[in-house]
Amino acid sequence: MRAARGVVLRAVRPPVLLHDEYLDWLMLANAGMQVPGNLHLFDLAIASAPPGPMLEIGAFCGLSTNIISYLKAKHGRSEPLFSCDKWEFEGSEKGLPPAAPVTRQELRQFVIDSFERAVRTFTPGDLPIAVEASSDEFFEMWRDRRPVRERFGREVTLGGPLSFAFIDGNHTEEFAMRDFLNCDEHLQPGGLLLFDDSDDAGDWQVRQVIGHVKSTGRYDVVAKNPNYLVRKRR
Repeated sequence: MRAARGVVLRAVRPPVLLHDEYLDWLMLANAGMQVPGNLHLFDLAIASAPPGPMLEIGAFCGLSTNIISYLKAKHGRSEPLFSCDKWEFEGSEKGLPPAAPVTRQELRQFVIDSFERAVRTFTPGDLPIAVEASSDEFFEMWRDRRPVRERFGREVTLGGPLSFAFIDGNHTEEFAMRDFLNCDEHLQPGGLLLFDDSDDAGDWQVRQVIGHVKSTGRYDVVAKNPNYLVRKRR
């Protein structure tokens, strides 16, 4: 088929996939949203990140939590995985349609219960340190090295340099930029950031933050699959 005059057609490179039977089943069984290309990026990041705690911003029903935890075990990583989510969803102020059989609060509680059940089921020996907080609140506590009681009842003290962070919270440019700046403050040299929904061809505003990350001159693109994995220069 011939392109219309003046239209440039670009071949879209298919993502590199990580072939792992367990993750194939996990992606089916564990509720959540994860593009297949992220699995390869998670694998790259966890295999090569320097020693230190890891962080995910935005946990939802625990799919990314369990993926990261599995790959930690695969690569012999014993560092803790911190997870922050307040489970306050974008657009939640609008309420559900009148015909919905549950309220917004019941839906929220279902998601929280699903998260806890999923990680207890799939990561029983290495539970994440799950802090119920927005990313801004989490980093304020992290900065102050504050003690907190997380969702599984453990008392932990926050703080220290991060080795890897998965940014998957609020997807507006404003919030994604703040998540990047907060992570950047605490990410050690050689540490990695994975930005969900940062695909150049996507509609999310996260991709606009990638331009800023590149412009700092302090990060190298490790891979684009199609989301961006970047490494902080040493």
